[in-house]
Amino acid sequence: MERGDPKFIPGAVHRRPEHVMVCVPRSATVREDERMLSLTALVGVQVDGRANLSIDVVRRDALRQLRIPEHELGVKRLTTTTFLLHFSTPKRQTAMLLLGGLAAGRTALRLMPWTCQVSASAAKLMYRARVCIEGIPEHAQQLDTVARLFNAPTFIEELDTKHESEQERACMCLWVWTANPDGLAKSVSLQIAEPLSWQMGDSDLPTTRCAPAEMLEYQVIIHLDRVMDHSRLPSSPSNASMHSGISGFPDDLYEEEWPVKHRFVWHYGVPNDQIIRRRIPVQERIRGRRDRSPTGGLGVGGSGSM
Repeated sequence: MERGDPKFIPGAVHRRPEHVMVCVPRSATVREDERMLSLTALVGVQVDGRANLSIDVVRRDALRQLRIPEHELGVKRLTTTTFLLHFSTPKRQTAMLLLGGLAAGRTALRLMPWTCQVSASAAKLMYRARVCIEGIPEHAQQLDTVARLFNAPTFIEELDTKHESEQERACMCLWVWTANPDGLAKSVSLQIAEPLSWQMGDSDLPTTRCAPAEMLEYQVIIHLDRVMDHSRLPSSPSNASMHSGISGFPDDLYEEEWPVKHRFVWHYGVPNDQIIRRRIPVQERIRGRRDRSPTGGLGVGGSGSM
């Protein structure tokens, strides 16, 4: 095989995953950007989807019709027939929206206010889980770093500082939302990049790497402490039938818990599901050797009656 064979090229299209799902929290930065875009941005949809429109043409024609300076308008393509028009002030956005439309090239754009639902579809994460993580180095205990420990579609809701035991105080405890608790790893190898190398005599500090990135690896254990299951509704017929009286009618006194809560037992220093072997004290081992006889330790030929 030649070295240039596509089968062995890192990053070749057939070697990459077809699709992945990732989740991010609604952070303060996201909320602020959404607020500003709702005040200063518009979405323009081509009236004739067959027309070939470029970003430069849309921006040029918008500047002409509004008669505003170039630095007060930015244009970005969202899809093949949809554009985002971002204005410098809410006043400029309102003025363009009042026009109702924009002539662009050989077609026109129908204008509408921007919302976060643009190009989005609805989804839900059904499980809220509490995880206790041990082994994260002290200098890397930031939420954006810890978020990379989760492979399943998961985002961190909050840091939990209410520790219920001594072993929890030695961990970083978090509440997360996830689509699949089964996808939460039991342990992770966390690699953190080493600083860029710098040699005496270099005039400037390096900003890019010219050699393989050197990493420090830390072994991290993720304990799943509890799961709040929102996937099963209390009104589910299958759940009601499990708590029926002798007559077959549901028991009105029964109140089903929802969301369903699951708690798990875990031990510090031990990955979940590994067997903990208790060390037997010397006294118990010696006592066990003495009491091996059928008569309970009365000796050979001894009798249990007087």
